[in-house]
Amino acid sequence: MAAQQGGADSTGAGFVAKTEEHLESHEVYDLLGGLLKKLIIHQPPGDEIIQFLIDELQKKPGACVIIMGPPGIQKTAIAKLVAESLSLPHISCGALLKSKFSSTIASGEYVGDDDVWKLVSGELKKNDSWVLSGFPRTRVQARLMQSNTCLPDKFILLHSYKNEANIHGVEQVKEHLYWRNIFGTVELFENVVCQLPCDAAVPEMAKIIERVVSLRAFSNAPLRPMRACIVGPVGAGRSTQSELLARAYGAVHVDVEALLLEQQEHYNMSRQDYVPVEEVSNEELCKIVGQRLRQADCLRKGWILDGFPKTLEQARFLRSSNFTPSRVVHLTVEEAVSLQRLSGRMVDPVTGHVYYAAPAAVAVRQRLVKAKADQPEKVKSRFQEHVENAESVLNEFSWIKTTIRGNAPAPSVCEQIMDFFERPLPRETTQQESGK
Repeated sequence: MAAQQGGADSTGAGFVAKTEEHLESHEVYDLLGGLLKKLIIHQPPGDEIIQFLIDELQKKPGACVIIMGPPGIQKTAIAKLVAESLSLPHISCGALLKSKFSSTIASGEYVGDDDVWKLVSGELKKNDSWVLSGFPRTRVQARLMQSNTCLPDKFILLHSYKNEANIHGVEQVKEHLYWRNIFGTVELFENVVCQLPCDAAVPEMAKIIERVVSLRAFSNAPLRPMRACIVGPVGAGRSTQSELLARAYGAVHVDVEALLLEQQEHYNMSRQDYVPVEEVSNEELCKIVGQRLRQADCLRKGWILDGFPKTLEQARFLRSSNFTPSRVVHLTVEEAVSLQRLSGRMVDPVTGHVYYAAPAAVAVRQRLVKAKADQPEKVKSRFQEHVENAESVLNEFSWIKTTIRGNAPAPSVCEQIMDFFERPLPRETTQQESGK
């Protein structure tokens, strides 16, 4: 009887695990979360809930996006391009105010919060999805949005450096009013805020925001934040690409080597004696990665996971822990390239900083050492271990993976990866066609 009970428990546990993995890999959790949000916002009568959910499932995916920034940053022009690209209506608070309160605007003063809300809310009510620029400008306006369940999916906060000595008159008044109010406003939307430096031309900034919004028309969860794994042998350029991608998509760069180094430094291990990821147990690595991915910033912004998974066990951990990525990129280089790239990597034993080129300071340059994990024989061993494990890891994610050569210049490699990220996969396209 005990054996039968144990078998039943085992079968039940297996069923639950398979069910959870199915729901996660098909983004059903995110789909249900989105529907629940719609129910809370619209609160349809009890006898209309089922039909409401059916209607929502049949709608074209959309997003509610706020774009804010200081005066003179061209946020309206950027927002207009974003709206056009995403096929969403653009609501410009500035244009609405100029049509009703031109003299007040010209003086640099803010129009009363209630008056602004009446204008903006009238436009918001006309659309389920929108790109809104220049609102909310004050904490009171943000509260009015929340109390009327006008909740953004993304709040894009643009910022740039300005020399205040060159700002005078009305423009100076506008600048001071903006900075006086913006922090209290952003605080109310902290779970969906993404701050971006406005350091590119208007078209390029619009493209960056489109990636951050990540509106995926062919997905069960069209607004799910980016979740990607960048894997490859040592020296393939994983960290370089992960940093570029995290910046492009407003996601968190989760560097497994950095996480491991942080833990080892906690136990007073020097950077020179750093234990490479390949020599750490699957159990310990999975624990470290799982703890990081469960943190609020990763849940809100998404993540680019750098250097994980490296083994089949680690890949299965991601799937069983509801961390199935949206995309997996395998960067490849020859062993000779890996050796060449790491041959110049040196470590400052005092600061722990890594250098790929000789630093200008003579004192720092003279104390640099090579980490034991970067010695040629160690690099060859780590490279071979990756080769032995790569196929089984990639097979776990066969429907969302691609292989890209890492020998090309970093910007070229990054463009190839972003093209893969943004191109609907065959299964996603089939899903969309079957739902027509």
